[in-house]
Amino acid sequence: MDYVRETDIPFLTEMFDENFGERYMSEEEMRWHISDEDEFFYAARRDDGRLAGITLFGVESAQKLHEETKIPLEELNRLAHGKKLIKFRSMCMASDCQGQGIGSRLLADAIADLKSRGKFGAITSLIWAYDGKVPARGAHLRNGFRYLHKVSRPWYHMKDYYCVFCKGRCKCDGEQYVLELEDENTGDARKT
Repeated sequence: MDYVRETDIPFLTEMFDENFGERYMSEEEMRWHISDEDEFFYAARRDDGRLAGITLFGVESAQKLHEETKIPLEELNRLAHGKKLIKFRSMCMASDCQGQGIGSRLLADAIADLKSRGKFGAITSLIWAYDGKVPARGAHLRNGFRYLHKVSRPWYHMKDYYCVFCKGRCKCDGEQYVLELEDENTGDARKT
């Protein structure tokens, strides 16, 4: 496991455009995620150093997560166990690297890294559902996330984002998941 670097931005833009659609994330946003100390932009690389896939996590307030996820604020505070909350922002694989288990391994390694830091209580994740498919569901379940609820059109507010499946403004739904990094009974980090 490695981290995304500024030199990866051109390929990352291409990967996002191909998998999600145009203007999913601007170069300025990518640079911010790469450089901010509360953002964790992990990379899986091919033998030649090019990106095979990415996962992106960031620290988020309970209030903002409540507004975005509709998880009750009291529940988010309980899940945090007195620590910071993490939002799983994105996961994307190069088209020729999909279906090889790379994404699932990258997700497991990223979660292990976040747990080892000892300052995060839980990760929330809103994953993409389109045309009856939820590509990241299996990787989430294998890595200990639990399903909470369906979210209707969570990306519709992104007016400049052109969804590759909706052929315009994104009308895809999402599924909300959560992973507690602490065991509520002992306070110990949970095992994946």
